[in-house]
Amino acid sequence: MRRLALTLVATGGLAALTACSGGTGLSTGGNQTPTGIVFTNGSGQVNDFFVSYQGNAPILVAGTAVNGTGATSTIIPDVKFTWAATYLPAGTTFQTGGSPNGQSTCGAPAQTPLVNSLLQQGSGGNPFPFYIGYTQLAAQQILLPNPNPGPNYVQQASQIFVGPPTVPVPDANNPNQYDASITPILPATGSTNYCLRLVATAVGSGVQGGITVVVQP
Repeated sequence: MRRLALTLVATGGLAALTACSGGTGLSTGGNQTPTGIVFTNGSGQVNDFFVSYQGNAPILVAGTAVNGTGATSTIIPDVKFTWAATYLPAGTTFQTGGSPNGQSTCGAPAQTPLVNSLLQQGSGGNPFPFYIGYTQLAAQQILLPNPNPGPNYVQQASQIFVGPPTVPVPDANNPNQYDASITPILPATGSTNYCLRLVATAVGSGVQGGITVVVQP
C-alpha cells in the first residue's frame, strides 16, 4: 500500500449537523438505510472547512449517516465511509459563515497532482511528511502523477483528517512510485486559495455526501 487519492461529490463550504435539529433521534435498531451524510469539523453544529498550507495541523472531517431530514431525521451510528477528493474548478462558489451568511469563490491550484492528503492520526499507513504524527489512508494503487488513474482509497473510517496536497516525488527505491513531500501545493498566480471536493461513501449502502475544503494561507 502506497500513496493514495480519491474523487467524489461535494457541495458548499459548510455542513449543518441535522442531529442538532429539534427532535432528531438515534437509531438503535441497526437496520436503517442512510439517506444522507452530514459533516462536522469538531467545533460546532455548522462548519466551514478550511485548511492552511502554512499550518502545522490538518482539519478533522467527521461524517455521520442519517435517515430522513430535519426534526424527523435519525442518526445511524457506527456507519463507516470510504473517502475521495479532487480539485474543484476555479470560479466554484462556496458558502461561508455560521448561518451561512456569506459566499466566496474558489481559486486555482498552481498544479494538480493527485490529492494525497487524506490522512489518519498515528501509525498504520505511509507517513505524511508535511505533518508529524499523521499517515495516509490506505489505497489499492500507487499514487502516480496525472494522467495516470487515481488510486482507490479502501480504508474505511467515520472520520479523517485533510491537509493540503503536496508535490509528489519519486520513491528513491522505485522511480515508478511517488511519495508525498514536505512541499504543499500552492494557489496559482492570481489566486488566494483553491478548493478540494471531499466525498464520503457509506459502506454497505453506497450513499454519498460531501463538502468543500478550502486550501488557503
